[in-house]
Amino acid sequence: MKSKWIYLTVEKDPDEIINSLLKCHFSEDKSYGFEVISIDNDEIEASYFEQITILDIFTLPDGRKIENKQIKIINFDFRLIKFQNHRYIIEISSPPRSIKTFIDKLELTLDKETYISNVQININKFITHLEESREIKNVDISYLAASNIKIDANNIADIQIRSRKSILESLNKVFDEQSYNFKSIHASFFYFDEKFKMKVSSNGGIESSSPNHGLIIDFLKRQETQ
Repeated sequence: MKSKWIYLTVEKDPDEIINSLLKCHFSEDKSYGFEVISIDNDEIEASYFEQITILDIFTLPDGRKIENKQIKIINFDFRLIKFQNHRYIIEISSPPRSIKTFIDKLELTLDKETYISNVQININKFITHLEESREIKNVDISYLAASNIKIDANNIADIQIRSRKSILESLNKVFDEQSYNFKSIHASFFYFDEKFKMKVSSNGGIESSSPNHGLIIDFLKRQETQ
């Protein structure tokens, strides 16, 4: 399951956000809307719907034009979690290529000035979190992408490494334990005795074999305090 994580800052409490979403049902008149699925303390699970009309015009050899009108519905679930004061984390499940319209409609629905930013994941700290967590065991990193690797005094490189075993140990041996800037990793591990596989990028993109937003939330809270 792919997910995209973003921060939302808005001067509204969770109850106010819920009321705003409940008032904005999907309709053809406004071509978008929300549906609240569940509410759990300061966590809201909801769906977003958007109707898009696509009009294709074809010109025949004799000059006549044919119009082809298609209706497309964009629909995905998202989870909104209170993070700090009026700062929230939004986890978008199976996001479309662009979430700009979703963000615009959410701001319009909340009727308050909002600030949106990508969740930046420090991959170096995420690896440390996996290795130090009591609930996580048997961490194995099979792929990583890193930038600004110093080859010699005059050259740096961006690299991608795939490995069956000890990828970080091998990297340190080759590049003498540099301070790496990791861009993404593929990792597998056991979390509360359930095996997970994850692909994590530094810009907040995550692909996981099973939902595990609790693990990510715990890490983001830790990352904020370090």
